[in-house]
Amino acid sequence: ARIHDYQRELAMNGDSRQLLAHKSVVHLQKGVDVVLYVLDTVKGVVQREATIQYVLEGKGKGDQGKLVWAEKHKAQDKFSKDISGEMELNEVDGISMGKSGIILKAPGAGGVKSSQCFSITAGQKALAGHFSDPEQCTGLFEAIQHVLGCGKDRLSQDKKVASNGSVKHPVVGFRVVRWTPEMEEMEKKRKALEKGPPAVDPKDLLDCKEVKLLTKGLAVMAYTLDEMQMPKAQKMALVYKAKKAGRLGTLFWCDPRKKRKPPKDCGRLEVEDLASISLGKQTRILQTAAATMAEAEACLSLIGPSGQISLEMEEGEMEVETVIKAIQHIIKSSKDKTFIEETDGHGKFQKVSYNVHKLSDVYSRKMNGGEDGEGGNKPAVDVNWQVPLGFEGGAYAGGG
Repeated sequence: ARIHDYQRELAMNGDSRQLLAHKSVVHLQKGVDVVLYVLDTVKGVVQREATIQYVLEGKGKGDQGKLVWAEKHKAQDKFSKDISGEMELNEVDGISMGKSGIILKAPGAGGVKSSQCFSITAGQKALAGHFSDPEQCTGLFEAIQHVLGCGKDRLSQDKKVASNGSVKHPVVGFRVVRWTPEMEEMEKKRKALEKGPPAVDPKDLLDCKEVKLLTKGLAVMAYTLDEMQMPKAQKMALVYKAKKAGRLGTLFWCDPRKKRKPPKDCGRLEVEDLASISLGKQTRILQTAAATMAEAEACLSLIGPSGQISLEMEEGEMEVETVIKAIQHIIKSSKDKTFIEETDGHGKFQKVSYNVHKLSDVYSRKMNGGEDGEGGNKPAVDVNWQVPLGFEGGAYAGGG
């Protein structure tokens, strides 16, 4: 990793040796035969034979070279324009392999396999064509990927472009994520988090009125399974202890009479392991006869690999908000996690969940062009009576 960082630093300081230290770049420097697709105002899309190559002229910081192409045979039609041109790689914003876009799908571009085709965009400029060998198409992609990577810019998969393909004609699209000072700062934070979770002062965890309410215990109706594995409703207390196991404390659900000192055999979930909170009746157990009288607005489910529970808050929606705000504060105090609201569906069918994400993962997704919640921390637990519909798996892991 240190060697790679050193190589990237050399490239950013104008050392061309690193830009050219890849066989695909060297091959492209020599020039490769290609068929380019050009839009003719009379004939529509036409194919023109050309040669494309990678050229690195400048040695200034940040110079990534350019792609240059020239027509192999002068067009006999005097009205045909010369298609020769160039494209600076530091202006490229997207590249795809396969038949994507109007030109590559036009009748004039027929008779060619999708694996031979490519298209590159740079603002309003676009270059589309095909190679005789699919490996040359891969080589072009690898060359561009290497050059961009030397300068810390990177390629992020574009799902929208991929949706243009099919099983027979797949398309792989990438957009260029340009390195910025903000990304530099995120990279520093991400590397700092890799050293290990930051220490947390229990006093910071309790510095919130909602957390203090939760430490006193909230009356709930807990939905669990009895000895016969049948759903049952049971009055309990949901209580938080900041100093009880785990860096971020632990949530307990137990007999209300024992909330001051939860017994060892009661249900529990370390907040460190909390993966998700689902609002409403999203879990299977809340959709059984045992929970028929439960109000959806008062229900929530706490989900994590070490324990899960579905609850109805006695004071309704107001206490649901109390739990959310309390856990939000605890997660924020961790300094290495974040709490993100995510919705699915619309109107009365909308489902709301709060998923816990590692900040290091959030930084990585942002640096790769993803959004905050994309590829989130889905609960890594088995599907059972407590877990939201849509997961798959086995047995109940909660306490009663």
